[in-house]
Amino acid sequence: MPKCISDEAPDKHIEEVWYGIKTAFNNTYESISLKNPMDIDKISSHLNKLQSEKNYQEIEKQIVIIIGQMCRFYIQNKIGAYNCHILDVQIKRWNKVTEKYKFFEKQDVRTVTENCVLFYIYFKVFENEKKYHNLVNLFNNKNTIPEFSEIIDISLKSNYPTILDKINNFFCVSSYINEKHGTKFYKNTNGNKIISLLKSKHLLDL
Repeated sequence: MPKCISDEAPDKHIEEVWYGIKTAFNNTYESISLKNPMDIDKISSHLNKLQSEKNYQEIEKQIVIIIGQMCRFYIQNKIGAYNCHILDVQIKRWNKVTEKYKFFEKQDVRTVTENCVLFYIYFKVFENEKKYHNLVNLFNNKNTIPEFSEIIDISLKSNYPTILDKINNFFCVSSYINEKHGTKFYKNTNGNKIISLLKSKHLLDL
């Protein structure tokens, strides 16, 4: 059955989810004894102003930006999988709010910004450190956030097709590989197929 799209004002759910997001973020930085890199009180005041104006489209736009910034800070500060999981829960709650009300574009925040895509790769990697040990090393040994190209190269050689599929949510993996290896993969070709064909052509032996 199709989901029920509500005409009611989403104020209550916005407040609940924003409280969950900011609490998760604040608690993470308190737990690791690092200075909170965002002025959460100022952000909350701005969202409250938008809410008083019933400007729900702008609230959605701002929350997508804010979540993306939070995701980037988590990667930069090498936040552990436990706290990443807590933020993930709140992001999924926000997605559910946007699905319920007609005021929103109903974007899946996890796939619409570069920072969020990178965060969900980072989160998956550190949830499964043994499986993705080569990417663990990449994230841990760089002072900056890795480029998609670096993650793709390691994922190809290490047989991480799921990571390629996650990158495809924002960055065209096929175009990068076609340019580098002279292949002709179609857009959104799945990771398993890409790795299988490259192996058959011995292009990953270099």
